[in-house]
This record gives sequence, structure tokens and C-alpha cells, in this order.
Amino acid sequence: GTSKEGAKATQVASFEAHLALAQELGLPVNVHSRNAERRTLEILERFGSCGVMHAFKGEARWAADAAKSGRLLFSFPPSTVYKREYQEAVRALPLESLLLETDSPSLAAGGPKERNEPAFIGLAA
Repeated sequence: GTSKEGAKATQVASFEAHLALAQELGLPVNVHSRNAERRTLEILERFGSCGVMHAFKGEARWAADAAKSGRLLFSFPPSTVYKREYQEAVRALPLESLLLETDSPSLAAGGPKERNEPAFIGLAA
């Protein structure tokens, strides 16, 4: 089996290859990072990547620092209405760095057991 560190190294190498390809093609990236937000932002900064951090749940100060480059946007789902970690990041970011997302069928404004629908996007606004 692969060690935890070996698996992380493989994920980083794959992520970096995707970023290099996006850069070569002049395309933005859409990143959903789970439990690795700080490292992800560091790698994106190193590559000078442009794109979106989808459903960002990292530290608010990391998002605010990353947004200063003007290359990254941060999207938040309707569950922002009750998830403190999303709310802190939203407050720390400039309005021009914010995007709303539907992320259906999960991350509904009514809680984890509610099915999300794109029509509910207004609840997060």
C-alpha cells in the first residue's frame, strides 16, 4: 500500500501537472481543496495560477492574503448561512473576490439533510 505521505506527494505532483497544463493553455483552474487549503494556496501562488477556490473552508486570513494577488476568486455555497468557517472567510474577502455557487445537491442553506437546488442560491446572497 501507499503511505499517507506518499499519497500526498502523488496528489501534489498531479495537482502541479494540472496547473502547468492550465498555464500552458492559458486556462483558469477550479480547485476544491479539502484539509489542505494553506498548501494549495501556496502552490497556486508559486505557479501564478488564476482561478476559483470552490467551497473554500480554510482560514479567513489565508483567503484574504491570496485574494490580494487578484488572480483567485473564492466561491461559497448556500450553507454559508449556517457554517461559521465560510462566514469568516466571506467577511475577510473583498466583494470582487466572492462568487456564489449552488453545489447541488449538497451544502444547502437548510442544513446537511436538506437537498440543495440551484434555485436556492438567493439564500446565500
